[in-house]
Amino acid sequence: MGMGYSAVTTTIITEVKLKSLNLPTYDAFFKWFEDNDLDIDMFAYDSQGMCDDFEGDWQEIEILISNLCSEFNKETGLLLDIGYHNSSDEGSRYDDVDGFFWEVHGVYERTPAAVKNAELISPASYVIFG
Repeated sequence: MGMGYSAVTTTIITEVKLKSLNLPTYDAFFKWFEDNDLDIDMFAYDSQGMCDDFEGDWQEIEILISNLCSEFNKETGLLLDIGYHNSSDEGSRYDDVDGFFWEVHGVYERTPAAVKNAELISPASYVIFG
């Protein structure tokens, strides 16, 4: 099987907008990385199952993430998750994300017509070079 590009679409919230929600755990999350002199990009990369190089206390940071995601859900009704993408190695200079980012789920819902005709339709993705 050959290698090639694949389109990926996600919904994100920027750190500035996430911080503006004034969630109680937000500052503690970033302070934990600063206090432990650990790289948030490496953590996000590892949390995606990419490698095992992260040397921090997984249990402690997972509690902070769980609390932050729960607070976000209570505030917005949406689901928050950590994402990671290396645009230099796995993408393009035109990518909207690079490194660690906050991914938001629960954003799109099928219309009643789409639900009724689900057997007839399917999502598709494509990329072009140009």
